[in-house]
Amino acid sequence: MVTVRREGIPVLLLLFVLFPFQETLAGTKLASHRAYYSAAIGEVKNTSQIVDANGGMVMELTESCEGWESVQGTRLVLLNSRGDEFLADVHYTSWESRDGLQFHFNYVHRSNGQIQEELLGRATFPARGEAGRVTFSKPSKTSLALPASVRFPTEHLLGLLEQAEAGTQIYEAPLYDGTKVDGLYDVNAFIGKPFIAKPAEGEASLGRLAGERGWPMRLAYFPFGTGDAVPEVEISIRLLESGIAERMVFDHGDFTIIGTLERIDWLPQPDC
Repeated sequence: MVTVRREGIPVLLLLFVLFPFQETLAGTKLASHRAYYSAAIGEVKNTSQIVDANGGMVMELTESCEGWESVQGTRLVLLNSRGDEFLADVHYTSWESRDGLQFHFNYVHRSNGQIQEELLGRATFPARGEAGRVTFSKPSKTSLALPASVRFPTEHLLGLLEQAEAGTQIYEAPLYDGTKVDGLYDVNAFIGKPFIAKPAEGEASLGRLAGERGWPMRLAYFPFGTGDAVPEVEISIRLLESGIAERMVFDHGDFTIIGTLERIDWLPQPDC
């Protein structure tokens, strides 16, 4: 598989939950922040059409009394096996309500400055336990049914952290993140043993992470309901209890992209 359309997948969009949202919120608190990552090529197989990559990612999460806003961007310069270089640019914004019933999103993917894909829409559930629907403004006159079990990204993140705290090692659940028209995924997570973040060297903004607990995880994305044995993409991550990723490896099959945390801007927390 040769694709770069999902190299910008952030930790906030990867995850899933098995518990009700209200229970998850009681034990988990995400940090409002803007995180900067360097991005570089990792392992490259002989079959890969992508042979080199470098760039960066920015991932921002802001909590309010009504919900969470996420802003994420990825810019990568990629080199293919023919020696051609091109720029992949992904920009994504979303808002998710605290009750997990509403989700607004805008996803734009550009290659060499030309828009390859643009999605704008909103997803809603009428109530917990009821099926929902995604309605798109771009592309127009498009909609997608959502099974009642599907959760949105921030709720998924909170749920995964809750499961890690409880010592869960393996579980799976569906996710919708707004990055594809038919973007429903069954996501399998493998959670490793906890670790303690070490003091960062050089960058003062990372020092606040020292002493935080975290977990190594591997997340595998499968098209929803297909029973496919091979995931569309896999992501390895070192996730801290504040919801910040120390390191991410995006595995596209023939090549990997490595994201390394370089700096954090700490944003105000709401007083609700």
